[in-house]
Amino acid sequence: MKKNIIMGFIAILVLSLVGVYISHNNETIKIYEAISFSKIKKGSMKEITDLTDKDVFLSAFHSASKNAGIVDMDIPNYKVKLGMKTYYLWIDENSGVIVDGNDTHTTYSIEAQDVYEVITKLYRGKELKR
Repeated sequence: MKKNIIMGFIAILVLSLVGVYISHNNETIKIYEAISFSKIKKGSMKEITDLTDKDVFLSAFHSASKNAGIVDMDIPNYKVKLGMKTYYLWIDENSGVIVDGNDTHTTYSIEAQDVYEVITKLYRGKELKR
């Protein structure tokens, strides 16, 4: 009896992890250069379609750590659409901060290098907006 419960729990866990992996890989990721919180630069939309790049980007976003306190941020470098969610991104070679579009007073720190590499690939040959 106890063995069946444990096996059932493991099966549910595995199916959940597979479902999360599949749903993350089906998410559309679009990045726009931001002019303000409400405006984007025309023609700047780049879509991440490479599975490896998507995994790096999603991993960086999902592993972000919440920063304490309420903040008032400057204009973001990028507006990022992950599926139906919107985020704002401030990034350079050394640091990265994201804000959920539904909670613009809470910031999250990210490992900037991974996301910076993806964005550099998307905007090859162009100077990144800082």
